[in-house]
Amino acid sequence: MSEESLRVGFGEVDVTPDRPVRLAGYYFDRTSTSVHDRLCVRAMAFSDGRERVVLGVADLADLRGGMNTALPWIIPQAREKLRARCGLAPQNALFCAIHTHTGPDLSREPAYTATIPDALAEAARRALADLQPRRAAFGRDREPGLQFIRRYRMKDGSVRTNPGKMNPDIVEPLGAVNDTVGALSVSEGGTPVGALIHFALHCDTVGGTEISADWTHYAREHLRRALKRDVPVLTPVGPCGDVNHWNVREASSLRGFAETERIGARVAAAACRALDRAEPLAAGPVRARRRVVPLALRVPTAAELAEAEVVAARPAPTDADFTLDRVEAFRRIRAAKAGPVVEADVTVLTVGSLALVGIPGEYFTELGRDIQARSPFPHTLVCTLANTNLGYIGARWNYAEGGYETTSSLLAPGAGERLADTAVELLGEAAKG
Repeated sequence: MSEESLRVGFGEVDVTPDRPVRLAGYYFDRTSTSVHDRLCVRAMAFSDGRERVVLGVADLADLRGGMNTALPWIIPQAREKLRARCGLAPQNALFCAIHTHTGPDLSREPAYTATIPDALAEAARRALADLQPRRAAFGRDREPGLQFIRRYRMKDGSVRTNPGKMNPDIVEPLGAVNDTVGALSVSEGGTPVGALIHFALHCDTVGGTEISADWTHYAREHLRRALKRDVPVLTPVGPCGDVNHWNVREASSLRGFAETERIGARVAAAACRALDRAEPLAAGPVRARRRVVPLALRVPTAAELAEAEVVAARPAPTDADFTLDRVEAFRRIRAAKAGPVVEADVTVLTVGSLALVGIPGEYFTELGRDIQARSPFPHTLVCTLANTNLGYIGARWNYAEGGYETTSSLLAPGAGERLADTAVELLGEAAKG
């Protein structure tokens, strides 16, 4: 594939609810009161004249299936619709969510959820229909100070997630953030026609009850202003299962749309710097690889399940979003229903020197960095919440540490490494052809 033979297309479908909906993201109920910004599915298609692939990014908390037996059909149905409309093989479509905590809870809004497979397929179809000879360039820059590891070693030796501002018992964070901003620009005749921003930060900076795509909304808006073009901008989110925007060393409370815009604007500024020195994607074929991997779950014993049911039946706390005993109880109950094994979809799309890796859950930073380090492609973007949401996926040692994320994780230790190994194997296969 030469630079001139690359074809790129974009498609977009609005998925903003037309009525109040229950919102995802927390353990307590919230219902939307208004719409701050529109939610969309945005898709980008690539072709080298022989193969076609599509990346779709939805402004939703997740595209849950797999372990949630009520919703196993979202991605398979979307892929089947896409196959019927465009003849695209299922493995050639990678769909992911941004994990906004101010979007609809798909598990509790069945009428709304039923519209999502068609929206995913239609956005992808429009992107495929829009395929045109275009130039693509990729660059990266850093934007430190926006992300913080949210798991901390405490003085008593325990591990706590979000231990509170200025907590004197904090010793150190368990891990390091990846503050790289990746940016892809697509142009035609020197004019921007679309872009992609990749950054690893939880979309939970707003809170409240207004529907919003969180910081990704502002990142798109500020990049469009910089480009002076109202172009589609995809925002797949990198591995941030152990990352948020809370700096526990500062006393200020960071919530609301002003803070969210500050974050989005800085991400967009880093994307602009990256694009200023972006280089054309190196020539190479467009390819897709996919593998379904069986992962063991932490299925409780009969005694553990009985204990969990007692805890879950107690009234929820009124002074906290959750308590770890309830998190543990809910995890056991869900694992008992879903176990002992769940299938994980790992999808890889490659376009010349660029690789897109889809991981089906809230992946920890260390694991994403491992995939990038072992990838044979110069530019590798790990996209989380891809094709479903299997929950938090930490490294093996994280499970022994404890904390909210691993307490809630249904997956057995070692799942994160197996997904990384699978992704690296698929990247190797794609590189070799």
